[in-house]
Amino acid sequence: MTRDEIENDLTRDDIREWLVELLLDRVRESRYPSYTLLDLIERWIPRRMIPEYLQVLREKVEQDRYPSIPLLRRIRRVAERLPHGHHHHGHEDREPVG
Repeated sequence: MTRDEIENDLTRDDIREWLVELLLDRVRESRYPSYTLLDLIERWIPRRMIPEYLQVLREKVEQDRYPSIPLLRRIRRVAERLPHGHHHHGHEDREPVG
């Protein structure tokens, strides 16, 4: 394929996916990723890439003895965009009372 053919075959989704992959790589490389980068990823991420993004965030949390509370909240918020599992019982998602 020529360069023109490749460029003509690109779609908006292709570019969004490329951007998200690029930003995900930056997040992987950074011990403390920028919340601005995370916000951009969340704005542009295709639904099928959400599990990969969550895995990257989980790895960040697992690296720290005292994980970032905003990062934990972000993981929960992003996870809400995923479908419910088959074993969902409703009461597990409630915040503790008291």
